[in-house]
Amino acid sequence: MMMIDNIEVTVPGPYDTLPQARAANRAAGSSYFGPAEERFFGFQYGPMIHKRFFIETCQPPHGPRIAKAMMVDDDGHMHPVCFTSHVVGVRDDLDPDKWFKDSGEARKALDWLLLQRASEAV
Repeated sequence: MMMIDNIEVTVPGPYDTLPQARAANRAAGSSYFGPAEERFFGFQYGPMIHKRFFIETCQPPHGPRIAKAMMVDDDGHMHPVCFTSHVVGVRDDLDPDKWFKDSGEARKALDWLLLQRASEAV
């Protein structure tokens, strides 16, 4: 089990593919992957990482393309994973200064998180 803020999840998770995560999100009554939002922000999604996370990039209306590490909980809800110098948590705002410049940086941060949590479990 892994705790991120107050959300407890297992890693690897239950989602083999992004379409499975999308279906769980719809079943949860959420519209995270809404077509209008995807077109407006130009979302692009990477593959599932450890069946629990994925990297998305988007282009806010004013500013550069940013990358976010996203977590899908067991109920299908999406949570942006925030990394700061003091804490790893989930957040809901879209402040480009708080996200990654590219998907490679986001992937490195996720790999670090998973390594840290695995060493804490030992």
